[in-house]
Amino acid sequence: MYAKLFNVFCCAMLILAIGILVFGGVVPRAAAQDGGCNPDLSAVYAALARAQVAFDSGDQAAGLAAVAEARDALDAIEEACSQPVQAAPSAGGQVLFEDDFSDPGWGFRDFEGDTKHAWHAEGEYHVASLASGRVFSALSGLFLGDFVLEFDAVVVRDEAGNGAYGLAFRGQEGLAGNYYLWRVSSDGTTNIHVNVGGITDRLESYSVAAIEADDWLTMPSIQTGTGVTNHLRLECQGTDMRFYVNGELLLQGVDANLESGVLALVVSGDQPVEVMFDNVRIYAVDEAPPPAASTGPVEGGHPPATSDGPDFAVSLSGFHPCAEWPTYVEFQIVNTGNITFESSQTGIVEKDTGKSIYSFLKNSRPFTQAGGCPPGDESLPVGAVGHIAYNISSADPGTVAVATIKLCSEDGATGDCVTKTFEFTIKP
Repeated sequence: MYAKLFNVFCCAMLILAIGILVFGGVVPRAAAQDGGCNPDLSAVYAALARAQVAFDSGDQAAGLAAVAEARDALDAIEEACSQPVQAAPSAGGQVLFEDDFSDPGWGFRDFEGDTKHAWHAEGEYHVASLASGRVFSALSGLFLGDFVLEFDAVVVRDEAGNGAYGLAFRGQEGLAGNYYLWRVSSDGTTNIHVNVGGITDRLESYSVAAIEADDWLTMPSIQTGTGVTNHLRLECQGTDMRFYVNGELLLQGVDANLESGVLALVVSGDQPVEVMFDNVRIYAVDEAPPPAASTGPVEGGHPPATSDGPDFAVSLSGFHPCAEWPTYVEFQIVNTGNITFESSQTGIVEKDTGKSIYSFLKNSRPFTQAGGCPPGDESLPVGAVGHIAYNISSADPGTVAVATIKLCSEDGATGDCVTKTFEFTIKP
């Protein structure tokens, strides 16, 4: 009899806690602010239902375990809703939220534990992972679906040389189970995936062919090492996502798993990593300024993708077949200069032997959409993103190749021209 009363007491106390949270506690205070909290209590209710079934069948251990699950889910929701965020005032009302970290009592909070630490210092926000794993610093109380977010980041300490940082967004259940995760590494790579029900998976589609959830892609626009500033920008509208670093569009993704949720700054690494964040701004999609390069100091690595003269940034998009040919290499081109590109001339050779893989052919209007096949039919205006693909089916998988890409302002590879080389490894 006493055991049954104890079981009933456990469930009653947890239900009371839910009532306080939803009707009299932090949720109304957060919901009163712009964006609201909108907690998802389904995990709590499901655990309570399992607890009731277990108690009714006399399985006290299973019932208590289910009550513990409900309590953990409730703690995660309370964490996400416990610190409501008010929208910062701004000229014209264009900014939904901004934080320059001059006020420790505003926005992202300080915390400290055995494996994680976050703190404000001299107008900047530091997040450190003190052991292997990820550290999330959530912007509590701001629930977002469509938005544009920008911030600056500097890796201060990175003992393994591959520490990463970025954003978790559209997080649900206090980031306990479902969220998107975008990270940039100090070694010049980036990774994007979705976590649903504790399972990590790729997005439904990418602008890069054949990417998997655990793939880290090398992107030249990412400044490498410590002490350098990278400017990150994320655009989310419906199922479409666009990821920028230093003004260059790295990837585009499409995914319908998560519609809205909380967001968090993220730091991760195999060994201790410390990252400094600054100048966080969140805009409504239709009021955001165009992508811009880093606003902070640049001390090394790759230069930001901007130029006063003709220029472009090139990155590897992937490999795909075209017609009867099994392997085309595709490059993403971002026009970072001040002229429209109308033509190209490209050659690809084996790095070690100099053997030709693709001859230096001239093409007018060579640009296509991602995943397209030549001949292209598009120019590349200033600031635009395009793709060009070349037949490399004659080369063996694993071959290290060098592409020499020349883009020009007039037909026939004439006019104002810029030439760049790009090294890559051919995959099947």
